[in-house]
Amino acid sequence: MIERRYAVLIASSQFEDPNLQKLQCPENDVDGLNKILMSEEYGKFTNTFPLKNTPNHKVQEEIEQVIQTADKDDLIFIYYSGHGKLDRAGKLYLATTNTNANVLKSTSISINFIKELLDGSRTNKIILILDCCYSGLAGEAFARGGIDEELQSLSEVTGTYIITASGRTQAAFEKPEDGYGVFTKHAIEGITSWKAADDEGNVTMESLYSYIYKEMRDERAQTPMKWALNVKGELIIASKNKSKSAIQNKKTTELDLLEKYLANNDLEIRKLAVHVSRKIGLPAIKSLIQALKDDDANIRMETAKALGFIGDIKAIEPLIQTLTDDDNNVREESIEALRKIGVPSIEALAKVLKDRDNKVKKHAVQALGEIRDAKAVESLIQVLNETDSDVLGEAVSALEKIGMPSVKPLIQALKDRDGQVRKLATVALGEIRDVRAVEPLIQVLGDNDSNVRGGAADALSKIRDIRAVEPLIQYLKDNDSDVRCKTALALGRIGDAEASKPLIHALLYDTDSKVRKSAAMALGEIRDPITSGPLIQAFIDTDYQVRLNAAIALEGINVEEISNREALEILVLALKDSDRQIQGSAVRALTNTWAIESLINNLKNEDEIIRQMSVRILGKIRAVEAVESLIQMLRNDCSPAVREEVAIALGDIKDQRAEGPLVRAIKMDDYEQVRDAAVVAIGRII
Repeated sequence: MIERRYAVLIASSQFEDPNLQKLQCPENDVDGLNKILMSEEYGKFTNTFPLKNTPNHKVQEEIEQVIQTADKDDLIFIYYSGHGKLDRAGKLYLATTNTNANVLKSTSISINFIKELLDGSRTNKIILILDCCYSGLAGEAFARGGIDEELQSLSEVTGTYIITASGRTQAAFEKPEDGYGVFTKHAIEGITSWKAADDEGNVTMESLYSYIYKEMRDERAQTPMKWALNVKGELIIASKNKSKSAIQNKKTTELDLLEKYLANNDLEIRKLAVHVSRKIGLPAIKSLIQALKDDDANIRMETAKALGFIGDIKAIEPLIQTLTDDDNNVREESIEALRKIGVPSIEALAKVLKDRDNKVKKHAVQALGEIRDAKAVESLIQVLNETDSDVLGEAVSALEKIGMPSVKPLIQALKDRDGQVRKLATVALGEIRDVRAVEPLIQVLGDNDSNVRGGAADALSKIRDIRAVEPLIQYLKDNDSDVRCKTALALGRIGDAEASKPLIHALLYDTDSKVRKSAAMALGEIRDPITSGPLIQAFIDTDYQVRLNAAIALEGINVEEISNREALEILVLALKDSDRQIQGSAVRALTNTWAIESLINNLKNEDEIIRQMSVRILGKIRAVEAVESLIQMLRNDCSPAVREEVAIALGDIKDQRAEGPLVRAIKMDDYEQVRDAAVVAIGRII
């Protein structure tokens, strides 16, 4: 069997987590290695999969697909450049762009995950190179993240050869002036200069390690490490031998059969041919491109998937053409294939953005977003002046996915003449949530376009930086109600108590009910005790949603003593509100000792519901002061439901003065429910 050579090259340099330091060189590391491995002069690899600043689940998926595809005679090369992080148990994780340092297991790539996949691999020719570290910082170099004894267990996978940039407790450094990480720089130089080659002109893992070790020792940098177990023969990375491999030399019988089967009338045979072509790799590209025009959507979909796996740039234009395919699954797989091909697809996709067909533009934008490379940002920002809402939405989403590289261009777009561009720039910046955007967004709060002002307020609400509080307060008086709404919500999400009084004013006096509703929600998020009185006043707002939001907000606030007679009366009235949330919020507020007098006074209220709820609350807080009044009600109240509630409350209070009246109720009350409640109450008091 012919050896096929697969490489997964992972670069993590930009991170959403501010606790992970940005790195300068990983992308260059991957680009440099990829060029060598794909070269006819050096690596002659069948397929390489460069992944730069890619989320952990996408990286894991790519590694798993490669391992599943490789047969027993194939070579798998996995390279990582970025931060190595240890959890509390000392387990090693490789950071990706979405890694949260506090939850490594679900947001990064564990060494154990790679080990489990390699355990099930058919091949015993596996290379793992890690240019990362655990800790340390020196001079002008940037420290990266650690190598643990876990690698010892990983090396137990038969045929696995591991090289790491540093020892267990060392830092792996990068020097931006070199363009590469220190370790990877020597690896690239050793291959391209052939100084790492053995006597036969082959750069093997042993000869490469020996070269890197010597160079780094002479440079007094970190000490690289290696592990190997049951590696049969030499694992060759590059060779001076110029003869082409059988796969790349000419069409074989296998290829001739492939073309024949892809043209077969039998659908199942064509499906099988597509599956086989994935294993053949580069030589199958031409046949697969033809199969993209197959009459069957499933064949086209699987073909797109195979082209993405092979990753050859010749597939870019044909895949772009399938973005107009009638079948959604075909389009999605084509987008995914273009993502896997990566950066080489960007230029061709950018040209598609000028197409008149909005659907084509939309799918091209989606593909650019999935590639997640800074080179696509400028083209995507140009899309923000389009008129089609679907295209615009995808452009904002794509910029968000690209993340930090989009921030500076988007900040510049805040100054664009087109109001729509400025507005969409605020939306994207809000989704990216980078603090660099705070000051520019504050400036945009003064934009003459209300949509832009509202977008800026909304974006600031997502970034949640305290610097925005004072500027936002001013826009609670904006002449546009939508801006006032978004400003109120932003202040609530930031959660600073400085905004309490301005929001109270908006809650009680703004003429627009939507603004009052937003102010109530915001006060609920801030949870400042001084807002309890104004929120109670909002219980009588003419708008039901404002009343409801005020009640919900009050639930999360520690209600201070209310001496204001009007506020107490509002709460009492709220006891009979048809909305359970408002009623419950009033009950909770009145469940305080300072409310006892008001509740006792309302035991004579004409409204049966108010009497009933007042009794219930007095029982709940065990108000001994109310016992005499409750005894009178047990005997005289005209409502059986109220008398039943009174008997329950007297049982809760457990005052012995109630024994006689409760016994009398057991004997004389006309209603069975009252008598039963009195029996239970007596049992609790005695």
